[in-house]
Amino acid sequence: MTPSETPLRGSSRNQLVMSLLMCCFLAYFVWFLRTHVQILQAQSRVQAEIAALSSKDIKGARALFEKSVSANRANPSVYSNISELCLAFDQGTLAVEYAQRGLDACKGATKEQQGELWSALSQGEVLAEPARPQTKAIAAARQALSLDPENPQRQNMTGYLLADNDQSLDEAERLLRKALSTLKPIGEDPASDSLRPMLEDSYGWLLYKKGDYPGAVAALLEAGRTMPAGVPGFAAKYYYYHLGAAYRRDGKLDEARRT
Repeated sequence: MTPSETPLRGSSRNQLVMSLLMCCFLAYFVWFLRTHVQILQAQSRVQAEIAALSSKDIKGARALFEKSVSANRANPSVYSNISELCLAFDQGTLAVEYAQRGLDACKGATKEQQGELWSALSQGEVLAEPARPQTKAIAAARQALSLDPENPQRQNMTGYLLADNDQSLDEAERLLRKALSTLKPIGEDPASDSLRPMLEDSYGWLLYKKGDYPGAVAALLEAGRTMPAGVPGFAAKYYYYHLGAAYRRDGKLDEARRT
């Protein structure tokens, strides 16, 4: 090797390193742009789905859902998101369809993902099967609970459905008490604070179903006290129905009329 060759080889090495870095940068930039475009497209599709459901254009909504599914047939989150969106617009039959399709198409999903799909299926069946007893909704809720038995939201869903359908009230009470026992003092945990009014409402309705009307009123009033501002309309509707019914059966007719 002559002295004049040394800097040339060092320069070539530097050029090679710079080329590799540039290739990596370009690859990342292309990936970033593609991902950003996909996110924007997904957001645009969701907005279109919401618009279709808002205008009750079920055919249009279904066409949009199928585009999402065709691009992600083995992604359980796609099915659960579609099902939950349908639930927000009281489209129980559609919610049931996509939750069930998700369960069928995503056999390898995690327990958490399967639980979300079973939960969505249960909620869809509540709307699709209003006649009591809502056996399909209860069965789906039990499946969701079996995948995560210590989950207070799943305990609440199963306990409430059992109580609302006058089924296995002792089991419903056990589940709801267990869920309530997980709550932390008010102000210590945002997750507990958001779950508290829902659990107290469910427990109050259970007491109503068991004939403890004073206890039901007390539990439901506590639920109202801890209910955050801006609670969704459908949740508020059920809550005030429960409270009004409990007041009436407790002989407090004036309070029932004002509820």
